[in-house]
Amino acid sequence: MRHQRLRRAIVVALTVWVTLLGLDRLSAYVANGPRWPTDAVSYFVNPANADVTESAALAAVQVAASAWSLQSLADIQLQYAGPTAGTAVQNNGKNEVFFSPESSGSTIAVCYYWWNGSNQIIDSDIKFYDGGFTFHTGTTGCSGGMFIEDVGTHEFGHFIGLGHSTVGSATMYPSIGYCSQAGRSLDADDIAGVESIYPAGSGAPPAAPYDLGVVQHSTQPSSSLVLSWTDAASSESGFSVERSTNGSTFGAIASLGANVTTFTNTGLAAGTTYYYRVRAFNGAGNSAYSNIASHATAAPTSAPAAPSGPNPANGATNVTATTVSWAASSGATSYDVYFGTTTTPAFKGTTSATSLSVGKLGAGVIHYWRVVAKNSAGNTSGATWSFTTKTKGRR
Repeated sequence: MRHQRLRRAIVVALTVWVTLLGLDRLSAYVANGPRWPTDAVSYFVNPANADVTESAALAAVQVAASAWSLQSLADIQLQYAGPTAGTAVQNNGKNEVFFSPESSGSTIAVCYYWWNGSNQIIDSDIKFYDGGFTFHTGTTGCSGGMFIEDVGTHEFGHFIGLGHSTVGSATMYPSIGYCSQAGRSLDADDIAGVESIYPAGSGAPPAAPYDLGVVQHSTQPSSSLVLSWTDAASSESGFSVERSTNGSTFGAIASLGANVTTFTNTGLAAGTTYYYRVRAFNGAGNSAYSNIASHATAAPTSAPAAPSGPNPANGATNVTATTVSWAASSGATSYDVYFGTTTTPAFKGTTSATSLSVGKLGAGVIHYWRVVAKNSAGNTSGATWSFTTKTKGRR
């Protein structure tokens, strides 16, 4: 619990109730002095730990970080920037949160931060002592352990420049009881503290949306998912929706207007899990991201429609094309293409697109081809089509 400088760093820790000796003299909220020079600060998370799934740990850390902007008017946004492999405290210009297999007596977690000669924080790391405590997430199932959301909210308070408080109900009080869920809800003292460091103003990015959820569309469950979230901001210009198929690499798919809290994502593959996150934006920048939410589209219940619309057209002559294509089949997730110079063409390839290159073809030859539409419920073959390539002219 000692405050000490370490390579121009402040070190602050959270302990269990029984370890109150040796504390520095405290006052009601404490601003340590250094602060971040910008209103939007990124952090990275290594969610590997011995107690909960990595996805649960990541979500809990994000809840903890977002508390300071969601529950106050402070002009500070802590934005999750992605995963990290970091496992050590270091001043490397990358703010990292991780779980360590170490134990440190009654210390549950510790925050280090470094600052420059202009009293600006330049790096901050948070370490959870996973070897000394069992960590939980959510609101149930805890016995003799600690919730990441509550410990993390306290440590992110240090991350943004707050010291310890003597107010026993404050998140920034230096100790916490086992399985307590009080730390994730900011006390008036915590709010006063963070707003004193980052005063509210009109030039800040909006607060982050939260409680993002995803469900299947009621009438198009195999191709559409419906998102909904809670709008925590009053100053957003709109929302950006991002999607991923692996839960880690996201790309923007929609930009929505202010006060919008739902979005329907159409044209999706059946039987596939998609991950989403949402953030608000305005002229000052982006909010932190919401929680990540995912859902699978329904698996198809019937085979797809037969392929149609061949190009080149069936029976066409004087063809010079080197690619064949067809109309998309309803319900298809992939296609097998058969191609050759006999009426029973050989297998050429599989594609999820609606075209396939067949390469350079001989002149004046009849070519036959067939497409089979596929999904997890079955396969449907189209008709066998043909075309004749152009005959070379004499010179």
